[in-house]
Amino acid sequence: MDLWTVLMQSPDLTKGGCVDGFASEWSTSKVQAKAQIARQEEDHADEIIILDGHLVSTISDPDGKEVCVGLYASPCVVTPNIARTCAGRSLVSITSTTEAEIVRIGSDHLT
Repeated sequence: MDLWTVLMQSPDLTKGGCVDGFASEWSTSKVQAKAQIARQEEDHADEIIILDGHLVSTISDPDGKEVCVGLYASPCVVTPNIARTCAGRSLVSITSTTEAEIVRIGSDHLT
């Protein structure tokens, strides 16, 4: 699936005819299986849509024990409100479990 098709599912975007302009603001990348998209406690200010593949979000305790808190299968918006604090630090680690194609945009573009 491509970003334009995903965005066209929103009636808010299709009414104003702004999908092309909005889609041009996103950057596309392919990631390998097991690639880190975000790391817990590190800066992360991107919104992410998975166009193809699967991602997992995990939280680690101080001893390094991981707990899965989210699974994402394409096409899917990765839930941003659990991924960042208000200071822009990620509360979770996000990792690809398969080869994946993602698009991202800085959250400042959306506010």
